[in-house]
Amino acid sequence: MHDYWLGRHDEARQRLREAIADQCTTDPQDLMFWDHGSGVVIDYVNRRDWVVSSQCGRPHCRHYTFKLGVLVYPIKLVRMEQEVPLAQMKERLWCVQLAKGGLAHFVDV
Repeated sequence: MHDYWLGRHDEARQRLREAIADQCTTDPQDLMFWDHGSGVVIDYVNRRDWVVSSQCGRPHCRHYTFKLGVLVYPIKLVRMEQEVPLAQMKERLWCVQLAKGGLAHFVDV
């Protein structure tokens, strides 16, 4: 967002691409990405859960939905809808919306 508000729109788009891109198979230091298979944002906080879950050590992975909302907003702002899996991201957000509004803070996927 900082890059975007300073008028550095290309830099903002690149930062979003890097945050979404799943490089974990080639870069073990990739601490944030969108896991298309499970439909969750992986970052430093839930990475350990995700690793165990993805290796069949646990049946679920905790997903912090507000982080996905924070990611979807700039994607729309910089008009990257066609470039990223926005439909899947929005579907995940709709699944965790509470009846009285707002989102569940986290869900186990």
